[in-house]
Amino acid sequence: MTGGVDTESDEGLRTRLLARIQAPPHGGSRADYIAWTREVIGGEAPVWVAPGELGLGTVTVRFLTVGGDIPDGPAVAAVQAHLDAVRPVTAEVFVVAPVAVPLDVEISGLDPDTPAVRAAIEAEIADLIRRQAEPGGTILLSHLREAVSLAAGEHDHVVVSPAANVTHGTGEIAVMGAITWG
Repeated sequence: MTGGVDTESDEGLRTRLLARIQAPPHGGSRADYIAWTREVIGGEAPVWVAPGELGLGTVTVRFLTVGGDIPDGPAVAAVQAHLDAVRPVTAEVFVVAPVAVPLDVEISGLDPDTPAVRAAIEAEIADLIRRQAEPGGTILLSHLREAVSLAAGEHDHVVVSPAANVTHGTGEIAVMGAITWG
């Protein structure tokens, strides 16, 4: 065969195997729902499980694609069908996509204000969101400022907006928004 592509990276396989060893199946634990969801969407995709979110005996599952995008309707339906087939009979499972909430940032006083530094800042903010965003979670202002400071070539800046930590409601997740330069 030629031209084939690995369906999973070596690091992804290692991570999945270690997770399986550390959290073997338990008949409907949080780890089980994460593993069952990843059987459909891929071994490296982020998955969040919220037991009891919609009442006693319910489990809400949210996930992103392997690429970090909000899943579409068919992906959600595929995960729902799979979980319905493997879940314990006593659990009522709801699979929903997280609701994307753009994180808009305003930065002023950038020194030096060059296209390369701006691009580096955008990449750092996108990386922060990829690593820390979760449904119902908080993006800390201090982490946002740190991400801007870590950008290659950046010497000084002022984060004008947001002016405080950004907390999301149940099911909402931060995604990259617009950056305004002042």
